[in-house]
Amino acid sequence: MTTTSLPSESEFDPRAQKLFFAFCEQVERGEKPDFEALCLAHPEHERDLREMAALRRFADDLAGRAVHADGGVLQQLHERFGESVASSPGLDAESASRWELFERLQGDGPRD
Repeated sequence: MTTTSLPSESEFDPRAQKLFFAFCEQVERGEKPDFEALCLAHPEHERDLREMAALRRFADDLAGRAVHADGGVLQQLHERFGESVASSPGLDAESASRWELFERLQGDGPRD
């Protein structure tokens, strides 16, 4: 089994966050921006950019496991609590945006 580690605990520079979110929005629109070029263009934010990218990969991996493992979260909830469980759990990939999950993990995630 592959283990995913969390990036270091630090608050990210708001300017780096703005750059990273703009990069991610390009990706979500189907564009293919170059992450390495972004880091080279902003060396003063490279560390934060790389940590945010690691956190994003962690969040995507976590969301993917929750939704797809053993039939998904909803199926597990239905098996345990019955069909009356709401069809949109709060942290599945459909109901929580990546940014909400990213911000929650950044602010409330586990600390070393």
